[in-house]
Amino acid sequence: MDAKLNDSELEARIRADKLEQGHYTHFDPMTDSEGYYATAKAATEEMDKRGCTMFTYHPVRGSSSPVGKEGAEWRVDGRSLASVQEGIDLASVRAIERRAELRAAKDYDARTDRLLVHADGFSFRHIQNQDQRERAAITMSENARQYPAYKKEMDTWSMANVAKEVYALDAEHDRMIAEKEERKTADAAVMVEDRRARAAAWSPKEAAKQAKEDAGALSQEKNKSEQHYMLDDMALKVNANPHYRAALSPNIIGQVEDHIESKARYAFCIKHLEENHRALDADPRFAQHTDAELAKAAFYRGVCAWKQADKQMTDMSAIDASVANLETLRRLPNIQGVILLERQHARQDHKSAQEMEL
Repeated sequence: MDAKLNDSELEARIRADKLEQGHYTHFDPMTDSEGYYATAKAATEEMDKRGCTMFTYHPVRGSSSPVGKEGAEWRVDGRSLASVQEGIDLASVRAIERRAELRAAKDYDARTDRLLVHADGFSFRHIQNQDQRERAAITMSENARQYPAYKKEMDTWSMANVAKEVYALDAEHDRMIAEKEERKTADAAVMVEDRRARAAAWSPKEAAKQAKEDAGALSQEKNKSEQHYMLDDMALKVNANPHYRAALSPNIIGQVEDHIESKARYAFCIKHLEENHRALDADPRFAQHTDAELAKAAFYRGVCAWKQADKQMTDMSAIDASVANLETLRRLPNIQGVILLERQHARQDHKSAQEMEL
């Protein structure tokens, strides 16, 4: 992203996108008025109701082509109207995503965020395909979570219908991802249990041989991610078979135990993330924190609780005061990055799949 964006860059993009928004109109000579239709479905349903066989397609503001009915099919410029609407859908989604990228590139004032909401709502209304509407809703909901002025404007009466559908589509997307993750977790649990049972059945000689192979592979591996997976596997075997544990050197046992401790701490922080997030969200010192910053602070709240002997969040005043300072918070390692990106990665995978289908 270009770090040298002008303050007017986003607003200029908003104006340009509105002029480039494909849509449909129909002039009614009986009432001397022109109807505006955001989608092909809205236009054709109205034409069928009126018994009309022609209306107008505007690929951009100031340009037009007649839409006519040939048998049972609506066509424009030698193309089916359905294919034209698919192009409008994709262009509208991309406009919303392009503006989101511009918004994320730098800080803008509340006025610009209000303009952005209405521009996104305008584009959203022109999307007919349900999958593309969901894709747009995900981006708009993310904007609402990140920018308070955007959300405030989204929740006004003028945006009520769009906001209701956007939030519902985003929630349904999250539900589907959660169900998918539950299925993956269940499948993984079966696989882990199978590996545990096989390790538990090793004889002392078999366990010693496997321990030697695993320790040698770990010492040779330089990739941190691969080391993580190796230690996962070794931790399972250590807990399943005492002969495997006895065959490992003190140094390797230390690495495995540190890994087990690290995973337990991470799981503890995840378990209490929502609880900590709610506590900080109610604290006025965190009013200016973005959702990402609040999540980071909530994670570190869990880290500090883990370090306490009773692992209880009884007195968190010191850590709360520390992470309320944004400069201090930003200096802390982004340990929670995996947590914050899980949802975004799932969304990006979903978005990429849709683009490939098109």
